[in-house]
Amino acid sequence: MSQMKAADLAVIKAMPGNDKCAECGLKQPQWASVSFGTVFCLECSGVHRSLGVHISFVRSIAMDSWTAPQLALMKAGGNMKCANYLTSNGIASSMSIQQKYDTGPAKLYKEVLKARAEGRPEPTSLPRPAPKKQYKPSPNSNGSNTNKVQDQNGMERLNNESEADYVKRQLRLREEAKVRMAAKFGNSGNRTMGGVGSQPTSSGFENNFSMDDVAGTLSTGMASATIGLNSAWNTARSSGVASSVTGAGLGLWSSMRSQASNMAEQLGGADGIIGGGDGLQALNQKMKGETNTSSRAYSGFGSDDMQLKTSGSKESHNDVAAAANEDPNSIAALTGETDKQYMERQIKIREEAKKRMDDKFGKTRNMGTASSL
Repeated sequence: MSQMKAADLAVIKAMPGNDKCAECGLKQPQWASVSFGTVFCLECSGVHRSLGVHISFVRSIAMDSWTAPQLALMKAGGNMKCANYLTSNGIASSMSIQQKYDTGPAKLYKEVLKARAEGRPEPTSLPRPAPKKQYKPSPNSNGSNTNKVQDQNGMERLNNESEADYVKRQLRLREEAKVRMAAKFGNSGNRTMGGVGSQPTSSGFENNFSMDDVAGTLSTGMASATIGLNSAWNTARSSGVASSVTGAGLGLWSSMRSQASNMAEQLGGADGIIGGGDGLQALNQKMKGETNTSSRAYSGFGSDDMQLKTSGSKESHNDVAAAANEDPNSIAALTGETDKQYMERQIKIREEAKKRMDDKFGKTRNMGTASSL
């Protein structure tokens, strides 16, 4: 394949009608249709390209490479020969390019041009298209392909397989799969082998879960809270703030104990609604037992065994100035503030809040003092 030689170009240009565009008549055409052996201008070449290469194969005379068979088609054709053939077969020259070259005579002319270039007799009709193969199902298929290779391990029913045989085969396949999973992953692999409607295997958490665990967890949490309150109380008592913190501590613990007792009683009395015997009453009794049987010397603010030991004198408040980025009314400790000063400041904040509430709503509100026990 190489560019068109000057001698070949001279032969093609000298052919009748090739001095102008085969479509619009513009002088000096530089493009060609190998399929029809014609030449045309740049604008008309774009229309020929839009037809597709199966109708018109377009090449540039000067820029593209050419093969010997392609040059033979150009030398056997020409603008005038193509126009005369189409006109003699009822194709008017005024037809558009899209219509003209999609007709039967235009398709036959391409076959005639090939025969001329190859030295064969010119055909007088288009060759018949090869018949399409039609699928004919087997009479015994009943809409299915009996020649299809069937999978013995698949979900599809095999040919001539009864309902009982199908179920039996699927159960066997399922058991074999469970054995393979157990061999690969151990007993844990059986948890994923549940079919449609099967009951999933319960996990160890579901099997071992009980209300005793809940009670144990709650009692552990209560014990941890008691230890923390013990530490805070010991600090307040050693620093001489015990007398001042009595009211706040008694009210706080009384409120917490009352709410916990009410919640436990509600849970214990809901057996008829939730479905009694599920451990809620046992949880209530266990919570009461944790409170009554505590062996600690001090059970927290508001407990019956709390003994106040004060020094008999109330120390004056030594407020610490808050830094620029600190809030003196916050629950957070201030910079340089001791434990004693922190407790005094919090009590002061609470008393100020109580006074504001009394001024606004009167003294009917219960602020959780020692009298609320």
